[in-house]
Amino acid sequence: MVIADQEKAKIDDVLARAGHAPSSSRYIKNYQRAVGKVIKRLTMETMEWAEKTAKEWNDTHPPPEIQAR
Repeated sequence: MVIADQEKAKIDDVLARAGHAPSSSRYIKNYQRAVGKVIKRLTMETMEWAEKTAKEWNDTHPPPEIQAR
């Protein structure tokens, strides 16, 4: 959820380049694959930050603005 929230623009870009329009069934079907591609390109620092943030969110809860989405 952390990566999906923080890297939304990059994920959308990967899907758009593949020709998958938002809210289409192909967009939804290929979403996880796009997330995986974005994760592979992240720096070690970003991955460490995401892991730390995910742990914090799991221990407590995501911020209200994230929950609202």
